[in-house]
Formats: sequence, structure tokens, C-alpha cells
Amino acid sequence: MKKHCLKGLLLGLCLSSTLIAQIPDYQSQSIDSLIQWLSQEVYNNPEGFQQIAWYVVDKSETSGDLQNQALAHEQLGTWHYYHGIFGTDSSFFHDQKVVDLYLQIGDKAKLAKAYDILSTDYINLAKYKEAQEYVFKALSIFEELKDEQGIADAYHNLSTIYELLEDLPEAIRYGNLSVDKFMALEAPVSAAIVHFNLSKAYSQQKDFDNALKSAQASVDLIETYGKEEDKYAMLRAYTFRGEVYQEMGNYKAARQDFDYLLQKAEEIGGQNLVDGYSSTLGNLLRVQGQYKEALPYILATLEHSKAFMNQADLWEQYSQIRECYQGIGNYEKALEYASLAAEARDSMLNGRIGNLESELEAKYQSAQQEATIEEQQEQLGQQQKIQFLFIGLFVLAALLLAVVYFNYRNNQKVNQELNTLNEKLSHKVDENELLLKEIHHRVKNNLQVISSLLSLHSETLEDTDAKGAMTESKNRVRSMALIHQKLYQGKNLAAIEMKDYFQNLGASMLDSFGIEKDTISIQYPMSQLELDVDTAIPVGLIVNELLTNSLKYAFTPKTKGEIQISLSSKDEHTFELMVKDNGLHQSQQSNVDNQGFGSQLIQLLALQLEGQIQKNLNAGTEIILEFKSQRAA
Repeated sequence: MKKHCLKGLLLGLCLSSTLIAQIPDYQSQSIDSLIQWLSQEVYNNPEGFQQIAWYVVDKSETSGDLQNQALAHEQLGTWHYYHGIFGTDSSFFHDQKVVDLYLQIGDKAKLAKAYDILSTDYINLAKYKEAQEYVFKALSIFEELKDEQGIADAYHNLSTIYELLEDLPEAIRYGNLSVDKFMALEAPVSAAIVHFNLSKAYSQQKDFDNALKSAQASVDLIETYGKEEDKYAMLRAYTFRGEVYQEMGNYKAARQDFDYLLQKAEEIGGQNLVDGYSSTLGNLLRVQGQYKEALPYILATLEHSKAFMNQADLWEQYSQIRECYQGIGNYEKALEYASLAAEARDSMLNGRIGNLESELEAKYQSAQQEATIEEQQEQLGQQQKIQFLFIGLFVLAALLLAVVYFNYRNNQKVNQELNTLNEKLSHKVDENELLLKEIHHRVKNNLQVISSLLSLHSETLEDTDAKGAMTESKNRVRSMALIHQKLYQGKNLAAIEMKDYFQNLGASMLDSFGIEKDTISIQYPMSQLELDVDTAIPVGLIVNELLTNSLKYAFTPKTKGEIQISLSSKDEHTFELMVKDNGLHQSQQSNVDNQGFGSQLIQLLALQLEGQIQKNLNAGTEIILEFKSQRAA
């Protein structure tokens, strides 16, 4: 399975892929031929791979071919895991699609494998309980079908999950079960890879004897049974055994393993691969206090890590280099690398804030804001219930007093007390509304700070595409900030008046792209219409993406054009959003990647709204989204 491939294997694939296979005129090929090509080329990542995969998805959806849809989504999931911008997030999206399709098809064998792959997505997303749930679903089907290979893979996944949950006895138990299964299946190299996990688990228990036994078993199995394609696994086997020797304090044996490791790495992949593994020897020298000798090796791996932008590795290597410089008395360099280590750590922990193009991050930010508002609204509702209860109690008290005393003077006194209480309660409600408006105001201000940070960051960039991506991210943040601005400025704290919102958003977008209003005009042929905030945010993001697409690609420079945005209600709970321009047809927009981030974001948001997208190419481009929502009160 793709998630069980090791870092060294991925590196080897990247280094050894010197030929890029392409399939010309793919629209003339059969879907079966394209599926076969995708499966053969997914690791090589030839030009146009993603475009062809989405072409297969679209064609299969049109023909109702669920089987080929699932196969295409499988390849897209693998492609995103190794090559995609959003990595595990997008891989998870496609792997979930595969599960849904095989549930519809009713293919238990493939569904079990899809569950197993989805469980590894959850592992990579650090959602270990969900990973555990899906791997047990897969295991149940594998056992029902008596699929020994599947059972062995599931045991391997469970060993990984329990190790991450720090339940080391269970990690070891399932690891040994997996090894036994693979050996019975005559798959010794797979058993060797499971021994990697066992070696780590034993080491964490400080059981170095068993850790060494597992590391030795992985070396023996790969050396005895490994084939040419297993050479990267062999490098990892020597890495694990050397690290166990190092933790045991057997530095001589560790040095022998690491020297052999670097020798084989040079034979397999040249200096680039050697640099990737050099830190093993460098770290060994460092822990022995041989700081001057350790530095060149760790610095070599540092440059390699920079090329792959691995922030976790950078943080660790900067810290190790800082220690080495400090050990040899070069405190100026030590201070420099201590600062770099701190920056790498901050980048690792907070990097997603600086890269709002991540579809998962955008979803997370939106969810966080909505959760804060919902929490405050729930508190306000509870306070109102208490207020109504108090009112009821005091009314009852007034009636009892009227019965007991039954005189005008006492009734007058009770009424006066009730009026005072009502004034206090009314004042309390006003205070709570003010508090909720302040929350919306602060959320808007925080989003504006993020937008400003993106602007500052974009000024440091020289790459035009990167600047454009940063501008689009800033516009997405601004579309959400505008929602919260309208909430605290309006009278209704739970609803947005959409025409006014669209007018403000359109003006902001024209300004962002530096377009004069007399060059491209935006019309809003719609009546005033309110939507609840849960619906307004995804609708606003969708309009932001469609406006971006029109302003960037629909019109040639200095030509005049018109864009129309409208929202109407078809019935009480059904709405229709229309964004139309009179520029180039979408099919003529050669620079538009219909399967880029913006398109995927629109599809995800439409799915969230349970909506259907219709595209019309007639005298321009018209996008119609029909969705269901609760009309704002």
C-alpha cells in the first residue's frame, strides 16, 4: 500500500525517474487504456497526469461507470500522497471517494483494501482513533474473506497505530502477528519492513536485546530474499540496526553499519542519496562528542532536507549543528543555528497559517470561527431561557401576593418590582448582543491581520505565480472577514444580506486585481435576500473563486466586459446562485486548470452545501449552483 512505502523508497523513486512517460492525444484513448497508463505512471509523475486522471473521473461519472471512477480516484489519491500540493489532505479526499464507490458497488474485497488505505490516511493526519476504527473494519472483511495478505497488512497497520498511541505491548503483539502472516505467505521482505516497526517499539521500551533482534531480522531477510526493487528497504534496515547499536552504546558496530549504509547509498543513488543518509553517521559522531568530525555529515543532510522542504528534519538538524558548533567553541555559528532551529520549529508548528492555500486549513479556519460563534449563541440561548424562567417565577410570585394581600397598594408595589426586573433583563440581553457583535468584530480583525500578513509576505516574493497564489489566498480570507463585518454591523446577528455582501465583495476583488470599474463592470440582478451564516460563508468563498477565475482569464487586457452575480430562492429551502461573464468561453481559456485548487475548493464547498453545479458556455461562461439551505430568520 502506498502509505507503507518508506521515505528512502520515495527518495529512490524520485532519483531514478529520469524518463517521463507521456500519453499523447489521451482523449482518443479508451478509458481502460488510460486507467492502465495511470497505474503504471503514478510514481513517475509525468506531465499531465492529474489532468488525465480527472478526465477519466469525469467520463466515468458521465457513463455511470462506478468501477473506473473508483480506480481513477485510487490513482489520484496515490498521486497526491507523493506529488500533490496538499499531500495527505487531498489523498484523504480521494481515498474517501474510493470507499464510497466500493460501498455502492458492493465489492467487499476492494472495500476492505480501501478501508485499510483510508486508515493510513488517518494515521498521517494524526487521527489515530479513526485510523483504528477503519483498520478494524478492513480486518473484519479480510477475515470473512480469508484474505491472509489483507490480514497481514491490517496487523501491520495496527502495530503502527498502537506504537503512535504509545501502547507498546499491543504494537509489538500485532507486529509479531503480521510478521508470522507474511512469513507464512512467503513474503519475507514485507516481514522485514514490519520488523522496522518492531525495532522502534522495542527501543522505546528500552528492550534493546529484542530491538536488535528485530533490526537484525530485517537485515537478514532483505539481504537473503530482497530483489532489485528492495534496495531502498535494505538501506533502511541498516539504518535501523545502526540506530539500535547507537542507543545501546555500541558505537563501533553502529559505525560499521553507517559506513556500509553510505557506501551502498552511493552505489544506488549517488551523492544525492548519500547526503540524505549522512546524518546517521554525523549524529553518531555528535553523541560521542566528536563535533568537528560530525559537522560535515549533518550539514550535507541539512542541504538535502532543504531541497525537500522537510521542516521537522530541518528543526532537528539545525539543533544538532548548533550543538556541534557550540562543542567546538564557535559560539557565533552556534547562535546562528539556534535561531534557525527556532524558526524551523515555528515554521513546522505554524506553517499552515502562512499557506492558506491548503484546502484543509481553509476549512479548519472557517470551522473554528463558526464554532466560536455557535458557542456564544448557545450561551446566549441558555441565558435567555434563564431569563424567561425568572420572569415566570416572578409573575407567579406576583399572583400569589395578589391573592394573599389582595389590595391595590401591594399590587402596585409588585408591578413596580417586575418593571425593574424587566429593565435589568432587557439590559442583560443588550449586553449579550453587544458581546456577540464584539466577537464577530474580533474575528474580522484577526482575519484582516492574516490578510495583511499575506500582503507583506507577497511583497517579498519574486515569483509571479507565487504572488498570484498569495493574492488569491488573501481574497479568500477577505471574503470570510467581510461576512463577520456584515454580522457585527447589521441588526440580525445570525443572517447576512447577500446582495450588499456581493457588492462589497465585487468591489474588493476589482481593487485587488487593479481593474478599473469602467473596464469590467459587475452587475447584481437580484433582490435583497438573507442567508444564515453557516450557508453564507461557503457561498461567499464559491463566489470569490468564480470571480477570481473570470477576472484572471475571461477578458483580454484593456477589453471591456461584464460579470453578473445573482442569488434567488426557488422555494422555501432551495436557492440558485448564478455567476456569469461575457468573456472567453471556459474552453478557450488555455491558462485555466479546471482541476486546480480553486476548482477543487468549489467542488468541496458545493458538496458541503449539498448542491449541484451546472456550467453553460454560451456567449461567455455561466456557472449555476443550486443548493438547499435554511432561510435566515
